[in-house]
Amino acid sequence: METVEVTTIRHRPLRRAAQVAAGCLALAAGGLIYIIYRYEGLLMFAWFRRLGLDGCVAALRSACGGRAMGGWAVYSLPAGLWLLAYLLVMDAVWAGAGGVVRKVFLSALPVAAVASELLQLCGWLRGTFDWLDLAGYGAAVVLYLIIKHR
Repeated sequence: METVEVTTIRHRPLRRAAQVAAGCLALAAGGLIYIIYRYEGLLMFAWFRRLGLDGCVAALRSACGGRAMGGWAVYSLPAGLWLLAYLLVMDAVWAGAGGVVRKVFLSALPVAAVASELLQLCGWLRGTFDWLDLAGYGAAVVLYLIIKHR
């Protein structure tokens, strides 16, 4: 029994590092979708120009932009990936904490994401309500729970 506990304790830092790495990959994937496929009038493209990155962005868009991607993947998938990234990283950061603090940090963004969609549906928040965004948030939470309990 003790060896199982010692092995589990020894592998926790590795598991946390893997979660952070997976979170970074999800964040990067969502960001790349935005950079490659989203409208160039978005504020982030002005930032890229100011930073002198517009040539790199143009090359990336040119290299990958010819490939078709479904609307749900361009408009809803990044938000789900970013939520998954948040859950994985926050879980790794707060792994040693117990109770309320950990739960607050883990649940803050999922609750805010769902609430923002519902407030858009009611017309109380600017934006366009989308069922696919809600589905993306739900899929992110389910995928996080699957990863967490493996």
